[in-house]
Amino acid sequence: MSEGISRLIELRRTLEHPSNWDPEDDAEERYGTILDHLKEGFQVLSPDWRYLYVNDAVIAQGRSTREALLGRPMGEVYPGIEQTLLFAVLERCMRERRPAEFVNEFVYPDGRTGWFELRIAPVPEGLAILSVDITAHKRMEAELAARTAELAASQRMLREITYAAAHDLQTPLRRVLSFSDPDLTQPGGLGALTRIHEAATRMHARLEALVAYTEAERGERPRPVDVGPLVQQTLTELWPLAEAAGGVIETGIDEGVATLAAGALCTALWAFCHNALTFHAPDDPPRVMVRVALDAESCVLTVRDEGIGVPAAHLRSIWQAFYRVREAGDYPGLGVGLARARVAVESAGGTVQAHSTFGRGSTFVARLPLGGCAG
Repeated sequence: MSEGISRLIELRRTLEHPSNWDPEDDAEERYGTILDHLKEGFQVLSPDWRYLYVNDAVIAQGRSTREALLGRPMGEVYPGIEQTLLFAVLERCMRERRPAEFVNEFVYPDGRTGWFELRIAPVPEGLAILSVDITAHKRMEAELAARTAELAASQRMLREITYAAAHDLQTPLRRVLSFSDPDLTQPGGLGALTRIHEAATRMHARLEALVAYTEAERGERPRPVDVGPLVQQTLTELWPLAEAAGGVIETGIDEGVATLAAGALCTALWAFCHNALTFHAPDDPPRVMVRVALDAESCVLTVRDEGIGVPAAHLRSIWQAFYRVREAGDYPGLGVGLARARVAVESAGGTVQAHSTFGRGSTFVARLPLGGCAG
């Protein structure tokens, strides 16, 4: 360890005092032993941007070889580098003969990226650059930021659910308390008992919906599924509702096997279609159009209806648990279906959207990634 510290100290003195770099000396002999074995990258560029020296770490960082670098211009080794922020900083250091420090995201020819902390110092031969690979650290930072954002979103969602559930369960509980207080053996007692049973049934339904919602949030692992039969199976469960409403469901389904979160697709399909079959004018039987499209990266579910639609002011809120649009009036439902669909799709790495014109119908879209998302 002390040997490594000594090497870094000597290197630091060289960078901080460029005059110590004597062009009369053999740089390879004087500094080669120290620089070649540093974990940090060290390179020297000439005024015409040719590589004069690179150590083993630079070769690894650049995913190249010593032969491919030495004597060649940067622009020839890494085409397009002249248009990057890195090259602009290097040009300024070369021109003004001033040192600089900054963090750079480097894009390799194959499109992959790496992050490096750079210290640049003018030397008689051109520029000396010390580079530290911080890619792993940056990736950890990005992952931590993403997880923090997910946690914050989950906390907000939990607060919304808790508030909505508590508010929604108050009404049936109040009814249970009010109708269970009198003596049920007195006249009217049977009616009170019936109302208690109805209130308890509604409360039970809300609790079941809440459980289903939280289960959807857990996510699932993608698996290969035959999309056509999977969609048709879910639609079969909806036919009784369509027939009862005198409605029709029209389909356009891309056939094929795809690796995706099948449960999330079925949950969204059921919720979107159930809404479409429920929220329609009494004298206007529902007409629902279902489209399932597959491409190289995603499965896109689109459900369009010609029902009562959603007022623009409510479009963002309909994805919240237990939220019901007041304009929906006496239509049945607990306000959980769309929320459950959103959670299921987002937990699978997908997105949901809603477009609607009040009085003219709605379009709901769920996009699920193919292949790589695990819940």
